[in-house]
Amino acid sequence: MKKLWLVLLLCVLLTTVSCGKKNKKNESDVTPTPSPTATEAVTPSPTPSPEPTPTEAPVSLDAYYGAWYADRAGVTLTLQLNEDGSYTLSSALSATPLGSGRWRLAAPYLFLGEDGSDGDGSDKDGSEKGGDRLEVLSETRLRWSAADVVFTREKTVVYAPAELEDSVALEFFAGYWKSSYVALNDATVSASVAGDNTDIFIDGSRVALGGDLFHDAIVDMKFENGQLSWSGDGLSVTIGAQTDGLLRVTLTVNAGDGSQAVVMYLAPAVNE
Repeated sequence: MKKLWLVLLLCVLLTTVSCGKKNKKNESDVTPTPSPTATEAVTPSPTPSPEPTPTEAPVSLDAYYGAWYADRAGVTLTLQLNEDGSYTLSSALSATPLGSGRWRLAAPYLFLGEDGSDGDGSDKDGSEKGGDRLEVLSETRLRWSAADVVFTREKTVVYAPAELEDSVALEFFAGYWKSSYVALNDATVSASVAGDNTDIFIDGSRVALGGDLFHDAIVDMKFENGQLSWSGDGLSVTIGAQTDGLLRVTLTVNAGDGSQAVVMYLAPAVNE
């Protein structure tokens, strides 16, 4: 009887150990799901930023009406844009316009058409066929690349003449003087740009007038009210002293249909 109980106890123990091993084996068969590491974390794709919109010229034409000015080699160019769509381009060196026609705005460019034409497309050089293209930099600046100039609203001033002296002695005029500036068509340009080679030599009231305008004439002038003057053969010349030290020489040609005047500003010729 005692042996039978020992046999039953041994069977129970063997069954318990066998079940324990089977459970452990089943637990080891389950493969755990690995957690993502820091380096394996998914990075969200950034939202693309919208592309900036290019700045274009304002569509209103009011900002462009009127006169525009540019300086080229010391000569003022004036571009007049009219409300009726016409334009004129003029220079201080010419009494007649350099160009005229129609203009139109096609942001960011302003086109000048020739012979009244607005053009019919773009040429290989980027200009409008039948005209020229100006780049609108702002409401106050237009760049004309073909002419290598920039037009602004401010008129270029090469030289602003000073006032005449109220009273000056005759001795002030003595010496050799050469043209520095010339007034043409309500604008003043440098003498070199205008091609003016006027020079004068003053000794008392006797004046030697040189250059293409005077052809080396020698005249005796009258000194009165601080100015030298002479007239004859439909011509008159006056010489006055300005507060900035330059001489103002005015040559007036009197003709049957009126008179025309050329004004020159002469500076002392140093070491000549």
